[in-house]
Amino acid sequence: QAFKFDKSPQDFTMEGEKDRGPNNVRQLTVRAKDGSNFWFETLRIQYQLLPSQAHIILDDSGDGISFKQNWIRTYARSILRDEFGKYSASEVADTSTHDIAKQTATLRLNAALKPHGIHVIEIITPKPQFEADYEKAIEDRKVANQEVEKLKMQKEQLLRERDRRVANIERDKAT
Repeated sequence: QAFKFDKSPQDFTMEGEKDRGPNNVRQLTVRAKDGSNFWFETLRIQYQLLPSQAHIILDDSGDGISFKQNWIRTYARSILRDEFGKYSASEVADTSTHDIAKQTATLRLNAALKPHGIHVIEIITPKPQFEADYEKAIEDRKVANQEVEKLKMQKEQLLRERDRRVANIERDKAT
């Protein structure tokens, strides 16, 4: 018998409130290490089957698209929750931490899925979303940090102005 598998790159999408198919499941919600929750509106995992591993896919999942439910769906949610959950909400909002979590999740997914004949090409994550109160707190903190920086610059400017005036007074006194 001959079985056909689609070896072209495919998208596994996590978005919305409910599952809509084997490649489209509900959004990913993560509990951060500080206890807060955040989620990604639309998270996509691009993957493809490894043609040289077709016999493994057939043995593990059977023919058709059951590999999507058996392997991608099973590993994706748990590994992504683990990797993004290692960080606090403020750390996840930082793009460098966000990128590190994506890279680590990609490596772990590939390690878990390769024995089943699947390769993850890329994980595409948008900016994480937080509860409204937490979003407001983050925004307030950014505004406060900007205000602190502004006050530091004003302080430096005033100190330079004072030093200049003292120097002028010392010069006038010496004259």
